[in-house]
Amino acid sequence: MSRSGPTLAATWWIFVCERFPLGAHGPMVVLFALGNFAMAARLAGVAFAPWAYVASVLLSLSFFFRLRCFDEIKDYAVDVAVNPTRPLARGLLQISQVKRMLAALILFELGLAAWLGVRVLCVHGLAMIYSFLMYREFFIGRWLRPHLTTYALTHTLVSVLLGLSVATQATLDAPLPWSMALLTFACINWFMFNLFEFARKTFAGSEERPAVESYSSLFGIDAAVALSLLQVGLSLGVLWLVNLQVDALVRPVPRWGGLMALLLALIPLGASLGFVVRKSEGAARCFRAVVSGYLLIWYTYLSWLGFA
Repeated sequence: MSRSGPTLAATWWIFVCERFPLGAHGPMVVLFALGNFAMAARLAGVAFAPWAYVASVLLSLSFFFRLRCFDEIKDYAVDVAVNPTRPLARGLLQISQVKRMLAALILFELGLAAWLGVRVLCVHGLAMIYSFLMYREFFIGRWLRPHLTTYALTHTLVSVLLGLSVATQATLDAPLPWSMALLTFACINWFMFNLFEFARKTFAGSEERPAVESYSSLFGIDAAVALSLLQVGLSLGVLWLVNLQVDALVRPVPRWGGLMALLLALIPLGASLGFVVRKSEGAARCFRAVVSGYLLIWYTYLSWLGFA
């Protein structure tokens, strides 16, 4: 008697474990939503609503997973040649099955956003539209793909729109929730996602793969690391600007809070200097791991500021 293959649910679980591991992505999504939610509530002067935050986590989780599914389809031809062990490339799932999942995620996000209100539906809908443009590579993919940095910057920009969506979910009861400070604060997400993107594609010389572009192969290790550190500095600068744009009653970053932000920046700085000096595989792995950890620490710090 022949043995049947895994169920569709089991197949999708394999996909999730390989391409969207919840142990890594789950905490990032929870803290991304919490940092943006808590800071938006504080800047708008409204109370933190736990039920709206839970909805925000669900929307953000669906959004990020949908981006992963988009990328799997978009990169299919390249993965068949360069990364044949990835789920779609090895035939674990068919593209048609991923598209059906995408349809379900889209309906879920639209339904939940509509339940939260017209304001949330409009802002989250704007983030969704931008994600569709990313999927289509803004209809200039032939020109955009060879420009690695420009490609990354145009794609990570979606984090600003998703941050504004979370902010809208946090300020449901505010008559005029949006301010220049809140709009400025949303830009922090762009720099943090740029930091993650630049760091994850920065390698030691022995790690480089001939057919795979990286920032270290494009700019050299020193410049690629500097590009990552620039994002840390820009995020600190934006936080400082936010502080200038509000009055003392809602100011989110007191002096000791600013000092803490600077001390936290020493974490990626130390790993960066270690990589620049040694340029070994171990130092490269440490650099990438520390940057990933720093993102979690940074959004934890923003969450704490929102509640402090």
